[in-house]
Amino acid sequence: MSDQINNADVQARIKEMAKLALLSGRISEFHEKNLKAYPFVFFNDVESAEIEYDLTQKEDSFVAFKLKIKDFTNSHIEKRFSAIQNATRSLFWNNLAVRVYVNDILMFGDTNGRK
Repeated sequence: MSDQINNADVQARIKEMAKLALLSGRISEFHEKNLKAYPFVFFNDVESAEIEYDLTQKEDSFVAFKLKIKDFTNSHIEKRFSAIQNATRSLFWNNLAVRVYVNDILMFGDTNGRK
């Protein structure tokens, strides 16, 4: 028996955890750790980051990142927004709305008509 974990097993486990999040309306410790790390991975000079989410209904679900960034001048900002959106969706599902607020201003909002 091999100790290696194959990619298909990991992806299946992540999808199972996403289903549990949808059913419970709560995220797991795995989700929380990843979501809290993403702003510091994808943006420069982040002073603080808060995460808000609502996963109670798949059609209206969202994750919002509320970042405090001093002297916000991140280069390649569209790529950064796209990267955090893709990483977040990979934890849950493809049509999850992802929003990024920088210094209390909505800078990126994939709301799909949601408020």
